[in-house]
Amino acid sequence: LLGRHVAKAYGARSPWFEWCRVGTSLVAAAPHPSGISHFWNDPANVRRARRFWRALALRSKGRN
Repeated sequence: LLGRHVAKAYGARSPWFEWCRVGTSLVAAAPHPSGISHFWNDPANVRRARRFWRALALRSKGRN
């Protein structure tokens, strides 16, 4: 999981919270959680982020 600028430095060009293959790795960019990004002002974006984090947590527990 990377910030957008770091993801771009590695060649990832995907929207927030979407997995992108870079070489042999999967990366996803996420906006800064401090709220410095205006992304968090939109409730639809917050719901999208929540779905991504929940799916990631379930996957890490082996519950695809």
